[in-house]
Amino acid sequence: MKNKRLMHPRNIFRTPPDYTALAIKYKDFRKVCKLELSGKVCIDYRNEFTLRALTQMLLEEYFQLRVEFAPGSLIPTLPLRLNYILWLEDLLTSLKLGSTQEIRCIDIGCGSSCIYTLLAARKNSWHMYAIESNDTNLNYAEKNVETNKLQNLVEIFKQIDKQVVLTDFFRTRPDVTFHFCLCNPPFYDSTLPNPF
Repeated sequence: MKNKRLMHPRNIFRTPPDYTALAIKYKDFRKVCKLELSGKVCIDYRNEFTLRALTQMLLEEYFQLRVEFAPGSLIPTLPLRLNYILWLEDLLTSLKLGSTQEIRCIDIGCGSSCIYTLLAARKNSWHMYAIESNDTNLNYAEKNVETNKLQNLVEIFKQIDKQVVLTDFFRTRPDVTFHFCLCNPPFYDSTLPNPF
């Protein structure tokens, strides 16, 4: 994130990573980096392949998460996604829940990376229920959960009805209490006209 003021105080990315050291450590990331004459690593944030390699490398380095993205899917920016998780931590802390209480959360439209769900499960051991309607994204999300061995904390749910999002989901879990629900738009097909 360019504007440090907008970053959560506990966000580890308030201090920019040492991209030179990370490029030495991660060969896939190194392939998309450019080296300036000063020897400093430069990143082209407008290039999809660079963003993909950058996000994958940061997830692995800081959260021990290995993530694959569906071809053509949005590449999430990790500092902003981490901000969301940190804000949710703050909100849950303000509720003064017991330390033994299992936190249960819904992620609507988890996408192929399933990034919020994976971060919340890995970082906080929250029980996450990720909902996705796109079959390709669903398959990638399931693989990402399995790859990171988080099946005990994450359940992926296929959303059939795109008009009434949570009805089918709640029918399958009538006795479960959830602490929060998060979503990250856009929820529209990129081949259709932008609804905004």
